[in-house]
Amino acid sequence: MITKKQMLIFSYYLSRVTFLGIGFSLIFDRAYQESWISAILGTIIGIIITFIFAYILNVKKERTIKEFLSASKIKVPLKILIFLFASYFLLQSFFAFIYFINSFFLMNTPPWYIILPAYILLIYSTKKGITNTGKVAESLFTFSIIIPLFITIVLYKYANISYLFPIFTVKAKNILATSISFAVFSTAPYIFLLPLKSDGKNLVKMHIFNSLALLLVIIVTMSVLGRNIADLYRFPEYMVLKRIKIYTFIEKIENLVSVIWIIDLYISMALSANAIKEITNKKINMIITCLVLTATYISSSFIIGKNYKMVLMLYYNTPKIYIGALVLILIPMFIYSIKQKKMVKSTLKCKSFALNTPDNYQKYQ
Repeated sequence: MITKKQMLIFSYYLSRVTFLGIGFSLIFDRAYQESWISAILGTIIGIIITFIFAYILNVKKERTIKEFLSASKIKVPLKILIFLFASYFLLQSFFAFIYFINSFFLMNTPPWYIILPAYILLIYSTKKGITNTGKVAESLFTFSIIIPLFITIVLYKYANISYLFPIFTVKAKNILATSISFAVFSTAPYIFLLPLKSDGKNLVKMHIFNSLALLLVIIVTMSVLGRNIADLYRFPEYMVLKRIKIYTFIEKIENLVSVIWIIDLYISMALSANAIKEITNKKINMIITCLVLTATYISSSFIIGKNYKMVLMLYYNTPKIYIGALVLILIPMFIYSIKQKKMVKSTLKCKSFALNTPDNYQKYQ
């Protein structure tokens, strides 16, 4: 059982994870110096999407996702879609892990070896349950908040605000596309919050905080690197860290600081693995989860990592897959939640009417 605070902390990690190597790179590639405008518009769109998540969680409350969908006619398709999205998310996250570590730290190390510790840790954390993952996320949360603030303060002197202008030079369709990308990247992983027993309280407020943190990264990266350099790199959010220098003797600390993205990946992957575990048959849920983790581990290590066409396909199609997941999973669950809420209200009215009949009134005097 997780606490309300841990659920909100989970949303912080989930909102950030897809931006590593994909989100920031795509947004800079299409919106250039106006990426911060896309982030602001994307935040507004994301608030609407997050409200839907919060509404579903509020109706579901302390029920498991199986209990919540038990009366739904589309419970099987919804479970299959959540399963497929969680599997894709694990595959994409394993690959992001490989690509990030391979690009900057262990350039000659085989991909399978790089993510082997993560694979073992995910199986262990899934077996131990979501409660332990919640405790880990909560204990690391302060560190994950302090580091971005530290980066902003240190890099402030290197920022050039003119790099964020001029505005209204990028095509409107590019701004719209990147705004939608920002919104879906920061909200689609919230699907893994749905299996949790939570009422969704303060999720919208937390999403605003999460989006502002992402906006801060975009502004700092663009104002330090500039349009051309930010668009050049696959990991611009990492390259900007190379500018960090404190006094004259503390430098090259980007490797230590970038551990926050490893934390984002681990917590988010643990939540996606938990989602698979929660929607499958209780007798075999751990077996199924381990099989999915193994399949995505092998695929990312030995197949995708060695095929550049598949890498590009994964990179450019992720926004479409996230949009598809929100449309096919979130909208049906939202409609079902509205019906559930109306049904509960109708039942309460009937009970209230029955208790207030003359016979019952005399009975309870």
